Amino acid sequence: MCRNQHEVAIPEHLINELTSGNVVVFAGAGVSTETDAVFSWTLYEDIRNDLGLPVTEKPDFPRLMEMFCQRPDGRQRLLEKIEKRLSYVSSFPELYRLATRFHREISTLFYMGIRGF
Repeated sequence: MCRNQHEVAIPEHLINELTSGNVVVFAGAGVSTETDAVFSWTLYEDIRNDLGLPVTEKPDFPRLMEMFCQRPDGRQRLLEKIEKRLSYVSSFPELYRLATRFHREISTLFYMGIRGF
């Protein structure tokens, strides 16, 4: 299923690669809470707003977090913001359901086994 609830056909060659164990899914933290279905603002926007950056200044995510962490107690405040965001989602079953949708969907792919290194 895609974002708009449309079925997505997986190409045969990708299915073959999946069943052969040749596919790795790289999904960052944003796959859960950083969609507009969960929050109307992203962590990026929250941090950018706290820094008071001009509208024209849009550093990439890692740089923005570095800028925030350079402030007094910035690292601690960033961790608190992340924890607060996740706790908020966990406290509302509907938000939690939306935030974990991707995880539930990918868990149905039995051929996406975990391999050791």
